[in-house]
Amino acid sequence: ENSEASHTLLYAICDYCKKQGYKHLVGPLNGSTWNSYRFATETITDSFISEHFHKSYYINQFEQFGFNIIAEYITRIDKNLSIPQASTIVNKDILFRTLDVENYETEIKKIFAFCTEVFQNNFLYTAIDEATFLKKYRALKGLIKPEFVLIAEHNGEIVGLILALHDFYHKQEKRLIIKTLARKSGVYYVGIAQELTGRLVKTTIEKNYKSILHAFMHQSNASTKISKKFSGKPFRTYKLFKKEL
Repeated sequence: ENSEASHTLLYAICDYCKKQGYKHLVGPLNGSTWNSYRFATETITDSFISEHFHKSYYINQFEQFGFNIIAEYITRIDKNLSIPQASTIVNKDILFRTLDVENYETEIKKIFAFCTEVFQNNFLYTAIDEATFLKKYRALKGLIKPEFVLIAEHNGEIVGLILALHDFYHKQEKRLIIKTLARKSGVYYVGIAQELTGRLVKTTIEKNYKSILHAFMHQSNASTKISKKFSGKPFRTYKLFKKEL
């Protein structure tokens, strides 16, 4: 917590990187955006599963050292659990289903191919190999409930995905966390994200959940618009930083 010690460490990192020829630093970032990154901007009093706990002084130390904001993210919460009228009708040949846990490995391989395509233009995207992706999702298998993983398919290919987790940290009432929401680009697939979200909300109501967190959305991401349509209100914000060397 000592700011002098923190600045000594950060200065040493900057000095080392300058000597190695680097021009700037981005952080906090554990290797890539597939792992933990960014700092919460508010004091965390109600943490949720998949969120890393940050002391409030972490972000202050970065800002005091001269790091500037490079990206901002938000988690929103929907307590209304209402389903708005769809503005676009999804094409009838797009099929919706839940995750097939009996063929979990095959399903995750399909999801990997889908994520590789739809996330490649995301901010600070770094490619990941299939083996690493499978390792991550094997670890999640015990936490995943198939009814909370909805898949949209077109001609046997995944074109949309929503993946949510039960919030085991929240003991007061049942809360769900949307970890991933994405669809394939193109006019043909417009409306899929809203349809997936609506189907998920319907399931959460049936399962007696009281709220849904739309987690870790980049402020410019289309998923923030979906969240607002589904009564998502600001819950917590996060920042990622950059420093020129």
